[in-house]
Amino acid sequence: MAWIRTGSLAALAVGAWLLAAYGGAPTAAAGPDAPAGAFSAMRAKAALTRLLGAEPTPRPLGSAENAVVHARLLRQLEALGTKPQSLSGSVCEHRGATLACGHPIDIIAGVRPGTGKAIVMMAHMDSMPAGPGASDDGSGVATLLETIRALKTERPAAGAHPVIALFTDGEEFGLLGARLFVGDPAWRRRIGLVINLEARGTKGDSLLFQTGSGAAPLIDLYAGAAPHYATSSLFAEIYRHMPNDTDFTPFLEAGFTGYNFAFIGGAAHYHTPGDTLGRLDPRSLQQHGDNLLALVRALETKDFARGGEAIYLDILGRWLPRLPQRLALPLALAVLAAFGAAAWMVRPGWRAWAMPPALLVGAVAVGFVLHAIAASVSGRPDPAFAHPALLRAALGLGVGAAALVAGRFAAGAPAAVTAWAWLALLGVATAVMAPGASPYFLFPGIVATIFLPFARRWPQAAILMAALPALLVWMSLAMRGEEAMGLAVHPLFTVPVAFALLVLVPLLPRIWRGWPLVMASLAAAVAVVAGLVPAYSADAPQRLNLQYVERDGHAVWLADPVPVLPKGLAAYFPSAPGNNGYVAAAGPAHLPPPTARMVAGKLEITGSAAADAFILAVPKAAGLSAIKVGGKTYPPAATIILSAAPCPGRPCRMAEIALTTARPFTLTLTEQRRGLPRAGRVLLRARGEAAVPSRAGDRMEIITEVRLP
Repeated sequence: MAWIRTGSLAALAVGAWLLAAYGGAPTAAAGPDAPAGAFSAMRAKAALTRLLGAEPTPRPLGSAENAVVHARLLRQLEALGTKPQSLSGSVCEHRGATLACGHPIDIIAGVRPGTGKAIVMMAHMDSMPAGPGASDDGSGVATLLETIRALKTERPAAGAHPVIALFTDGEEFGLLGARLFVGDPAWRRRIGLVINLEARGTKGDSLLFQTGSGAAPLIDLYAGAAPHYATSSLFAEIYRHMPNDTDFTPFLEAGFTGYNFAFIGGAAHYHTPGDTLGRLDPRSLQQHGDNLLALVRALETKDFARGGEAIYLDILGRWLPRLPQRLALPLALAVLAAFGAAAWMVRPGWRAWAMPPALLVGAVAVGFVLHAIAASVSGRPDPAFAHPALLRAALGLGVGAAALVAGRFAAGAPAAVTAWAWLALLGVATAVMAPGASPYFLFPGIVATIFLPFARRWPQAAILMAALPALLVWMSLAMRGEEAMGLAVHPLFTVPVAFALLVLVPLLPRIWRGWPLVMASLAAAVAVVAGLVPAYSADAPQRLNLQYVERDGHAVWLADPVPVLPKGLAAYFPSAPGNNGYVAAAGPAHLPPPTARMVAGKLEITGSAAADAFILAVPKAAGLSAIKVGGKTYPPAATIILSAAPCPGRPCRMAEIALTTARPFTLTLTEQRRGLPRAGRVLLRARGEAAVPSRAGDRMEIITEVRLP
């Protein structure tokens, strides 16, 4: 009987994870014959194919490929009955000690006329140099095009807000197009609310992961309009503390509000050559479009008035419980008081009180040990990158072993009361310090206060019914954590699973005390097997950039400082990596270096017509006090990155930057080009199919030093 109950609880936990992973999947993509007023992922993908070509290529800011996509997009927008216009100018993004500057060209299309402030639908046209960006952010561009088509089939309601489609440029270079639009006084006056579409992968739910301040009314509107939910106030809480940004950021900084959506599954192909049309999941595209079209229609006749903040989370994409954030702390205190009173009546011993922290600490420790085992066998820091199932199973078994140990501390009603008391205490702590995380403790706690009073008469049933919502909520978070960061950040998996099992531990019967050791040993064995499986594959390749660098008359090859090079490539880089990665000699330098001089108070840079960007390293000795680009003044920066997009001639010549300095100095000037020289083909072949360039990609750098007055 004890084994049946233990096995049933284990099956329940696994079933909750499977339900979270597969039960809330988006609906099927609508075909090309969908009703005219509906969003069709197949129509959107066809539009994207016409825009990017059947085999799209990277289109970074200022590139010829970028210009081709601009021209095609203008034609498609004209065919949809809009009158698109371009907005261009020089703009910079200041981040820490780096100033990134370029000349983006945004495309703006009026979709619907109206009165008052406009609803701005936004996606970016450019891609990273390494990848064709079919998902990031071709999916957003395609969603806007299909949404424009659907909106054009109907008349706007009387008094509706105008609708604008904004296709930004230079997002990957530093949010330049969005900053250009927000910085334009005429366009800025028209902004009412922004809906941004992004992608950090090639599939998955269209997550609402960020809103503006005072967004409780927006969440209510999303709850009433979206056909499928994928959101949590925790996502916004986490994203607020991350270094990542999207085009939504300049609008938030300017005081605007709105929605920020992205899908994050299939992150192995994010910013790589694998971000192709074939890998873009049409179901994700469909959910993107369903969200955008529903929200635009719902917002057209609504005021953009702000309210308070909200706490919320979705359950299987079908329910969206939410509360005003101001109620989080009072309700959390009430739940804590309820379980405090229950503990006073039950009088659990110290073992019951120690059980919850013991389980959580044990789960985290087990995760580190199992990941270390797999990593040591694999020789890779992320051994489960390509094949996560085995390591996921090992981690699940390890946390299960910790739960069996915790079950020997305490069981029954005393353990249930202390488990919920700890969760209630964490609910109070998160309500104070990180309100967005509080629903994961507060909402299950409210449900538990309903069922646990029946524990005296029906103890097993009451504990189980109280546990089910928490089990589903925390298993869903474990699934999302793995989707976002993979199993390299294993606490995002083990901690939510431990919280999920915490409320089931009181139901565990007494079993043979050796079984936790057996389960832990099995987990270790599975971790060993996980380490033996190749860490990378053609479908989930290793990120590895190659560079050709010339400086001081010499040339070298560089490979990123990854722990282990592919076997074929290792033959060309026999020595251990240094600060810049693996280095191999490439003979004498033969490319003409860039030059710089001061002309009429401005820095004139001359380089090759193939240049994509110029990087200026300004020493502290220069006493730089200000930088002026395109007529705008920026604070000093140690590194200045200039897109070569506005080069007026051949060879490339730029003269749009003015440096205010106290004394003459020596500038380190780098010309950057995409790709490798012809001699690098042998290295590209040696890298193999299980490794690919990412982000900035393979590139050439020609470095020189220039003395400036």
